Amino acid sequence: VARNTSPLDAVVVSICKMEAGTAYNIIPEEARLAGTIRCYSTEIQQRTFASLRRIVESTATAFGCDGQVEIKEGYPALINDEKCVELINRVGADLLGPENVDPNPPRSLGGEDFAYYAQKVPAGFWRLGVCPRDRDDYPKLHHPRYDFNDEAIPIGVAMHCEIARRYLASRGGTR
Repeated sequence: VARNTSPLDAVVVSICKMEAGTAYNIIPEEARLAGTIRCYSTEIQQRTFASLRRIVESTATAFGCDGQVEIKEGYPALINDEKCVELINRVGADLLGPENVDPNPPRSLGGEDFAYYAQKVPAGFWRLGVCPRDRDDYPKLHHPRYDFNDEAIPIGVAMHCEIARRYLASRGGTR
């Protein structure tokens, strides 16, 4: 990533699975590596795919091997609509108090299926924030000990309902 991408463009390439061979004393005929590529734009994603292909193929050639890359495109980059984000921040500040809303949360390279919606219609993705304030050790999402904080449910429901109500009202819909 560091040699092929501007440091201002976040990209993560993680090789998380490696398979080769059947025994410790037999040189494997084939090896397979698998992982993920995550970034914030389709353009950077396509450039990263091309770089990965070039690196794999040229490295394999240098060692007298064949290298092939099969890319199964996962979730697209999630691009929020600015007006939707403004609405979400206003609703959050009104319902929860401005001190409980982070208008500029840290970006995330997590994969999110909500991105498919955002490709079709203006959308804004927001995080509810379910970690109790008095728990620094609260397990994060996808951790094996993670337990959803049920106290967040009424807040999430209120946010969703009020965002929908105000959005519809702004478009001349029902109040």
